[in-house]
Parts: sequence; C-alpha cells; structure tokens
Amino acid sequence: QDLVDISLRIDQSKRYSFIYKHRRQQLDYALVSNNLLHQVKKIHFSQIDFTFSDHAALMFEIDSTAGN
Repeated sequence: QDLVDISLRIDQSKRYSFIYKHRRQQLDYALVSNNLLHQVKKIHFSQIDFTFSDHAALMFEIDSTAGN
C-alpha cells in the first residue's frame, strides 16, 4: 500500500464536504505516503460557507519536525 487515505481518520458522521438534496457526500480526499503518515497531526473538514463555496475544504496539519 503506497498511499493512505487519511480522511478515514475523520469520524464518519463528520466525513463530508458537500450536501446535495440533503445527502452528505465526500468530494475531497487526502492521500499521504506511509513515510508521512506518522506526521499527520490533525485532519478535518471546514464548515461549508455557502456565500463563498458549495463545499467544505479538507484541511490537515503535518508536523514537519516529527520526521527529524
């Protein structure tokens, strides 16, 4: 397995980035290599701001010092 979908770390009830006809859907994913996996500290979807966009951003934080 070369890449890991870190969006699976998000609780299933919060794992969506788009709402269409009252159905929550995930449009965005984040894939990282196994070498980077231990450096991922936080991951979440932002709130959907319908004045700006039609879907939420997937955001995650990497600890760049963890690999040193």
